[in-house]
Amino acid sequence: MTRMFVAPSKTILSSGMKKSWIIANVPCIIVHSDNDFVTLKPYDLQQKCLISKKNFDNFCKPVEVTEQFLKDFHCKPFNKNYIMKACKECWKDENQEKVQGMLKLVGKAYQDAYTSAGSAKCIKIPEYEQYTPKENSLNRFSPILNRRSRNSHSISNEIEYTDNFDPAPFGIRPIDFATKEEQNKIFRALMIQICKFKGALSFSDKVLKYLQTSKEDLIGTHICKYCNESMNIDDYIKTQKYSAKKQYVNFCHDDPSKGTKHDNVYFGHNECNSKQGGYSIKERLSQSVELLENNPFLLDDGLRKRLEKCLNLN
Repeated sequence: MTRMFVAPSKTILSSGMKKSWIIANVPCIIVHSDNDFVTLKPYDLQQKCLISKKNFDNFCKPVEVTEQFLKDFHCKPFNKNYIMKACKECWKDENQEKVQGMLKLVGKAYQDAYTSAGSAKCIKIPEYEQYTPKENSLNRFSPILNRRSRNSHSISNEIEYTDNFDPAPFGIRPIDFATKEEQNKIFRALMIQICKFKGALSFSDKVLKYLQTSKEDLIGTHICKYCNESMNIDDYIKTQKYSAKKQYVNFCHDDPSKGTKHDNVYFGHNECNSKQGGYSIKERLSQSVELLENNPFLLDDGLRKRLEKCLNLN
């Protein structure tokens, strides 16, 4: 078979014991083919997938890829197990409550760097296998994938099902997309931020070398960009300890319109991220000024003093 890369025209459920979504329009490299099955390695999955020869012939078409895409296709993520093990070795004599908090935050950094948040309404594979089409039954589901690699197919937020009888997902939100190379940069940036949390344990030279960073990158204290206050590891641990539902740290975008890039994302306060919503910090500031212009009577003495202090008018 001369075709090296193919892409399915629709989302296909792989064959075999461990099933996976092979997402529409995601390039896949052909690993092996025989009379009954074809083995593919999708761009957005670590594992190989088996599909029937019939599905392959009906839905998979050859695609050309660029040298840049080919390089990213073979880009390897940082090894989470290696980092966790190295951190545990480095922190074995530290306070174990803090160690567990740090490890949990490292795990969050890894998930946020490599996995899209997605939609909880995405149909699960076991449910899909038992699915029976009914009138308006697709209203229960979302074509947005839940917890998929950030380098999956990017689709519009407003996309709707084109097949009234098939609830298989189509891809991830545009804001969630990042190439494999960019995901590594994001993880490195988040790890540096963690190390700069107030009260955080230090990473060993072994971890820093693996992340291809240095101690010079760790100078300073990491702040939440929305409130400009320092992020504190002890506050994070305290929140996790007393409230499983209330989060202290959130994966934030400085400007959501610029997407998920290593220089546009950071760990900030969950409450601040909620206040910011889907806007950039600059847009929020502009909205505040507009609100003041349209409602000057709301500016009482307390707010006026805060504004004058902020603008250095007094």
